[in-house]
Amino acid sequence: MTTKPVTKRLASLDAMRGIAILFMIPFHILLFGQLMGEAGGGLGGIENVQLFVVDFNPPLGTGLILFFFVTGMSVAVSLARRRERQSPLEIGRHLILRYGSYALIGVLVEAIFMFLMGGTLIEGSFVEILQEIVFGFGISGPIVGLGLGAILSFPLILYLPWKKLMIAAAVLASLVGVVLYSILPIFSFIPPISIISFLYTGLFSLLKGLPMILLGAAVGKLVLGGSDFKKIFIIVGSVITAAYIIIPTLLGTGMLHVLMAAWVYPHAIIFIVGMSLFMFSFFHILEARKTNLTSIKVLGRSSFYVYYGHFIIFFAVIQVIGEGNLSMGLMFGLMIVITAIIWTKIS
Repeated sequence: MTTKPVTKRLASLDAMRGIAILFMIPFHILLFGQLMGEAGGGLGGIENVQLFVVDFNPPLGTGLILFFFVTGMSVAVSLARRRERQSPLEIGRHLILRYGSYALIGVLVEAIFMFLMGGTLIEGSFVEILQEIVFGFGISGPIVGLGLGAILSFPLILYLPWKKLMIAAAVLASLVGVVLYSILPIFSFIPPISIISFLYTGLFSLLKGLPMILLGAAVGKLVLGGSDFKKIFIIVGSVITAAYIIIPTLLGTGMLHVLMAAWVYPHAIIFIVGMSLFMFSFFHILEARKTNLTSIKVLGRSSFYVYYGHFIIFFAVIQVIGEGNLSMGLMFGLMIVITAIIWTKIS
């Protein structure tokens, strides 16, 4: 497939990243509120959705969020822009510097955050920081995972056509699933901090995120090739997404199925695939119709700053009011305030 020249950013991609940010803010606020014992609720009904083993903890607990798909598309589009004027070596150097800096910033932010929370940057800090990132419990786990995932997937995205990228994504996702469900439990003696933990078990471990990055890159190459994919992707995406919302609801799981679909392997990877295909196709149609997506695009382009910015605001509020004063109403109010502040500042 011949890739058409790329002269500007894809508005649909920026808009999709912006929507992902908007979903992330309330999720994080409610999640932290629940962990602090005030905003949580019951999670009954899990036995009704055990088509596969359901476990929110590593190794099955995962963080296959929308950003992995978006990162894959972003890399594919960036490579298409640069191939006309740069060699593969120059492109690789740029990508490593860009995404390697994300990973480095993530490690530094994690260290600063742990220091502010009462830790130390000298004695024992390296092990603690590594453990936070390996298991994805720290705030920088997703940033580090995305950065390293983009670097590792670069050769495949550079040289493979979209069909082979899709096949590679499916094969890798299946292999990771086999390992998580059968092989990995045998190696229970492996230390918590090890190369195996970093690859498989963490919430944002590399081999959980890579399939989504490769799939995003495949869709990106398909778009750049000029294929009319929108209708079929919307149909497939809506069917998958609706199935994970409607069917568990009919089984009486309350809100549990939403957490399951977004946070448990392999449910998460299937659900996010559906959401990704639907959302990108939807925004691509809006972009083709010259719809004004300025506000949501600006939000998407500032996603890195929004990610860390909403944590800063959230924890600052917690320091002022105290953890014990959190309530569900306050959490929703805080969510609205944070979203409004961020949107106002960047629009």
